Amino acid sequence: MTTTLQAHHAAHVTTSTVDAIVTDLAHSVLCGHVDESDGRSQILSCLTGSSAVDSMVQLYQRQVSTASASVSDAIRSECEKRLRTKVLAVDGNGVQLRRLATASATGWAERFLKSGASWIFSNAVRAVQEDATDPHTMSRDGTWSTHSALNLAEVHRDVYVWMEKTQGTKQNKLRQARSAVALRMAYRLPEVIRPHYSIRHRVLAKLNDDALSVQQAARQQLRAVTGTPVSPQHRDDDLMSLWDDYSPDQLHTMLSGDCRAAQWIALAGCSDYLRPAQRDIKAFTGRVMKAAGKTTVSDRRIIRQAIAAYIETEFSIEQLRGAAHKLSKQQRLDQQRRYRIHARQLLHAAASLNTDLGATADAVFYRLEQLAAPMIHELHLVDQFHDFHTQEP
Repeated sequence: MTTTLQAHHAAHVTTSTVDAIVTDLAHSVLCGHVDESDGRSQILSCLTGSSAVDSMVQLYQRQVSTASASVSDAIRSECEKRLRTKVLAVDGNGVQLRRLATASATGWAERFLKSGASWIFSNAVRAVQEDATDPHTMSRDGTWSTHSALNLAEVHRDVYVWMEKTQGTKQNKLRQARSAVALRMAYRLPEVIRPHYSIRHRVLAKLNDDALSVQQAARQQLRAVTGTPVSPQHRDDDLMSLWDDYSPDQLHTMLSGDCRAAQWIALAGCSDYLRPAQRDIKAFTGRVMKAAGKTTVSDRRIIRQAIAAYIETEFSIEQLRGAAHKLSKQQRLDQQRRYRIHARQLLHAAASLNTDLGATADAVFYRLEQLAAPMIHELHLVDQFHDFHTQEP
């Protein structure tokens, strides 16, 4: 699918078809088989012709029953502009292709467009010079109406009490991640987007050094997604991108509560994972070698170095369970520091082998990330929170 699909032809392309095509395109780019700019252009063509754009038109029509055909057309145009900005960017500000390779692309596009609904609708109405009321919750003077279904203060209190009751001795090492999951489930919030490995530790250091930085970034993101200008000197794109999956309502809900919410949720998404037991790392290594396909002894030696670089880059030296490490703490820290310094070179070396792991350093990292998921404790916490309930007023 190489030509732009106009939204009024979307009925001929099912959501599953669009998702399948975008997944293949994202994989091709990540594996180095398709140029990133070309791949993103083709992905944009798919998404502008997807049901995500139709959903925005329908959302407006449900809220403004007198909406004219010209406004609907203008909304389609504004949706395409918004998608173009996010999909075509190749400077790190664009949508991460690894997300589109593993999740519904149309689902992402719909959430992304809805996060800017106020901006899209107001621009569309202005474009056709109609005097319509902005249907979004943010008014034209930039103030928010209070309509959250949750009593934020009560939810925070209930969450903290519940967490105190459910902190087992073994689970104390997961306290930060468990707290973030509890808050997200209570407020019905998505995870933050984990930063690219090349900047994650820098972002994490900033979060730890400046507790207010994450709230400031969330406020900047709220302004950005609702079409309010953000001063360049106040922008922090690395921190703002943590909240790319958050709608304006979700950002407002989080920012309206206890100041710890944004900090805990962001830290949990950026922090090192707890190191798996050695048997889990061994099983992970086996999965990687199998995924690599046919390899030589020399290839496998290089891949093992890339695996070690991934482990040392993404995981702390602290384990949740498993036998104690044979090296001293200082030796482990020294080893971790060396691998973190040379991680990109080691991943690039693995990428140069022409295996099925990928043809670029980012592609290899992405594949390792997929294969590591079963051993990452933090990714499996949600199942422990099924017994948490909040009371709506």
